[in-house]
Amino acid sequence: MPAGAGDILLTADPYTNAAGGDFSLNGAAGGGLLLLGAGNPGRFGVIGGLASTGHRDIGAAQSLGQGPATTATALMRSLWRELANEPFTPGDPTSAVPDARVDIYLTWAAQELNRRVHYHVSDATIVLIAGQQEYSLPTDFVEAQWIQYGNFRKLERSDIERWMSRGEDWRHEQPNEPTAWAVYANKIVLRPPPSASAVADNPNLTLRYVSTPPDIGAGADQLGSQEYRTVVVWAVYLYSVAYPESLVAQQRLTALKAEVEEQANLIKMDYARRSIST
Repeated sequence: MPAGAGDILLTADPYTNAAGGDFSLNGAAGGGLLLLGAGNPGRFGVIGGLASTGHRDIGAAQSLGQGPATTATALMRSLWRELANEPFTPGDPTSAVPDARVDIYLTWAAQELNRRVHYHVSDATIVLIAGQQEYSLPTDFVEAQWIQYGNFRKLERSDIERWMSRGEDWRHEQPNEPTAWAVYANKIVLRPPPSASAVADNPNLTLRYVSTPPDIGAGADQLGSQEYRTVVVWAVYLYSVAYPESLVAQQRLTALKAEVEEQANLIKMDYARRSIST
């Protein structure tokens, strides 16, 4: 039988566990993801009047559903579609940019904002080894905030260039209790390297650092509600850069970039008032 205009062609199993009798839709690409919110009636209403849009799933088992404002991720996707002019038409899976692609742009935008305002921070424990001066940074490291030795003392922030410009032989100092640190490439460099007695007294350092935020699609609400807009606008800007074919997209770039810069600066000012280092 030939495919009809409203047919959806699947390339993957759409069910959570058909063999076990669970015929609820999964979120697999090419499978259940294509059927979520794609059923009839879709868009309906009186002739000449207001039209409503339904989001019924295809299949007997209906999903719980997700309103546009129930989570940060759903809200950001909805706003992105509005600003990017990429609406979703129920029943036509080819009519819109899939959520997975929307999330890519939102994640990139969140990471760019994080580099500007440092909203996502983490702590890491560095296990000291007697005589060892360099230690690997966490893989999600963006920027160091501070390093604490023991339970209370913060080490002095410095840098390799300063030590070298002063002609200091920092590579051959006798091990002792560390007093300063610097970042070089993907390493933390301690000065001086810890001695055996220093390690015995305090075997660990605590590193507070700006870390790469998780993917937006993971569902974690990472930002304050006032920052959502900035991430969405930034994501639309990145999308417009990637697809500049239309005149509207090109004209939108300048306005979006200006909005992003203004909002990022406002967030920085707000964080400063709250004593959050950026």
